[in-house]
Amino acid sequence: MAEALNFPSTTPNTGAPLLFSGQAQREFILNQTLSTIDALLMGTVEASLAAAPENATDGQCFRISANSTGEWQNKEGQLAVRIGGGWHYVEPTEGLEVYDKAAGQKLLYKSGWLAAAAPTLPAGGGVIDTEMRTVFGELIQALRNIGVFTDS
Repeated sequence: MAEALNFPSTTPNTGAPLLFSGQAQREFILNQTLSTIDALLMGTVEASLAAAPENATDGQCFRISANSTGEWQNKEGQLAVRIGGGWHYVEPTEGLEVYDKAAGQKLLYKSGWLAAAAPTLPAGGGVIDTEMRTVFGELIQALRNIGVFTDS
């Protein structure tokens, strides 16, 4: 007969609570876990903010930016998911990617949140390769179109 598995109290990647034998209010834990998965599954955040928005609705996910205040104080870098009228916080793990809808840019978590900056288009120089400059500009625009670089 197989040996019984010993599960931790939370999932390793999102910290979502797990059910255990004889647990009271199992539906609360299960609903919280499913809501967290639902918010993170799409890989998007509404925006990166320092304070919780007053009009957030259940299921919305935000990245908490530096100098956080109010309910989000000391939660910088975490993801905040609105569940049941309250906030559930998720610590990002290495390699997590999200798309920030407000910024129109992809973010990567690698010992902190990183966003790619578009390189400066070449200007001047001793030898000017107009074809290469055209291709380079088109490549930068293509990366902007998919959210790797912002328009700024």
